[in-house]
Amino acid sequence: MTPADRELEIETRGNVTAPQTKPMGTFVERRWRVDLSPPAELEPESPPITEFLPSVRVGWGVSLEATLARLVDLAIDQTPLDPRLRSLALDVVHGVPAESTDERARRLYHYVLEHIQEGKETDGRHVLMGKSGSRQAAFRYLLRLVGIRSELALVKNGLAAPPLGKMGEVEAYDALVLRLTTNGGARWLTIRDKFAPFGYVAAELREQTAIVLIDGMPREVVRAPGAVDQVVYEGRADVKEDGSAKLDLVLTFTGNRAIAWRSALDQIPQAKLYDFVERELVAPSFDGGHVREMKADAVAALDQPLVINLRIEVPELAKSTRGGLALHPPFAPHLAQLAPLPERRTPILHRAAWRAEVRMHVVLPESLKIPAQLPHAELRDAGALVVVRDAADGHAIEFDRVIDFPAGRIQPGAEYAAWQKFTQQADAVVTRDVLVGK
Repeated sequence: MTPADRELEIETRGNVTAPQTKPMGTFVERRWRVDLSPPAELEPESPPITEFLPSVRVGWGVSLEATLARLVDLAIDQTPLDPRLRSLALDVVHGVPAESTDERARRLYHYVLEHIQEGKETDGRHVLMGKSGSRQAAFRYLLRLVGIRSELALVKNGLAAPPLGKMGEVEAYDALVLRLTTNGGARWLTIRDKFAPFGYVAAELREQTAIVLIDGMPREVVRAPGAVDQVVYEGRADVKEDGSAKLDLVLTFTGNRAIAWRSALDQIPQAKLYDFVERELVAPSFDGGHVREMKADAVAALDQPLVINLRIEVPELAKSTRGGLALHPPFAPHLAQLAPLPERRTPILHRAAWRAEVRMHVVLPESLKIPAQLPHAELRDAGALVVVRDAADGHAIEFDRVIDFPAGRIQPGAEYAAWQKFTQQADAVVTRDVLVGK
């Protein structure tokens, strides 16, 4: 029941029909009833089930502009500047010229990640004194102490469901991002994850609309130059006549892949590290592969790519055939698994971007005959890209590949059918063995 003189906002999801309406004096009664609602579809990589279950949401007076007007006042930090903490901030940026505000901000960012434990306290002074609380509040306070301007901005989530009305439009802007003004221009970042590099923004927020929480509420676009979520596989494999091989690998992680691996390396005990790497990195690509040596570089240097050097042994990189060997491409994922269902009733939600580059030099025994040419391919669909540029080089094969899948949604129906066809074609191209004759 709602006042009759209020213009009501109604947003429904699922198979909700129009309401039965009945005047009740100065009020209006609306009734919704759903009978025989089908069970929720549990499909892999689906959005939250709340997007599909029958639901009704009502309200009035809710709009994006009204919400922003209230948030602007809350976003202004007017706490007094503590001279003791100013001394701390100046110590952190010691040696960096005052005009190099971007580097100063970087130093303060890393100080906060290293010394502040994420918690509930939101007063920047208390967080810095107690070493626990909101990292964002502590970082903004330190920036103020050294005269670097920062603002909060609401950013639209690129993975959010399309809004059904004004209330849904407000919910689509669900991310809070910092905008710094430095000598390098506008710098967008979040400061929550302990292992995120300076200037990192999640894939679903890049190139999205941001509303800066200052007077006038200007709209801008979140730019994160150089932010790529990827792993690069490089190295050499020496294959024996029985198909076994020794591999020297260099794996370079950036973006969310580096964040995840730095977090894992921080938590895994040293005694279990080789087993973990074999399970997570080696086993998905090489059955029975064993790590013989491992070295990780730039583990603590968050602004640099994480580099892992591996020396592994694989019992069967190539399988014996009647005419020679069938060489399986290194680090070839089974892309058809990304669309395993014949059809879908819910969207696929790719929550994270994923990019892989493979540059492997595979040396084969001289008794084998290398194909003069290897097939190339380039496939695209819905922003995804798969490129294969393998080539023969004497008694070696140069595997040169790119697999790039952005974050996003794939709707059921024709869009999913096209995606399924793409993944099947890409899988056939990527996992195709190279036949090497005698």
